[in-house]
Amino acid sequence: SHLHPLLSSSLLWAALGLLVGLGASYWARPRTAPADPDTDPEEEPPERRVEWLVREPKRPWRDPALMRVLPVPLVSFTALLGAALVESSDLRFTLVAVGALGLSVALVLYKQECRLQQLERRLCRPRDS
Repeated sequence: SHLHPLLSSSLLWAALGLLVGLGASYWARPRTAPADPDTDPEEEPPERRVEWLVREPKRPWRDPALMRVLPVPLVSFTALLGAALVESSDLRFTLVAVGALGLSVALVLYKQECRLQQLERRLCRPRDS
């Protein structure tokens, strides 16, 4: 009926992070000064607003290279999570090794996928004759 110490401390840190995030969100809200009953709201100048117009091409929210490689880091994170929860030191060491190897392979595969996409775009682009 007792939680593993690592799991219980992780849950504590997650709860603390949630509370700190909520507090920071509340603290970062813009506060308006209370209205002075002696002044007329129509006499005050309108508040100036700054609006940024950014014209960037819309990109799909999904990166195809990331979507192809995503199973590898998911398995790696699962192995690292398993390493944090197991009791046996031999199994823990093996799971950490598998997780680290998977993350390094995922990084290399992602960079390779990005290079392949750039090459495909360059080769499919019409040439200026």
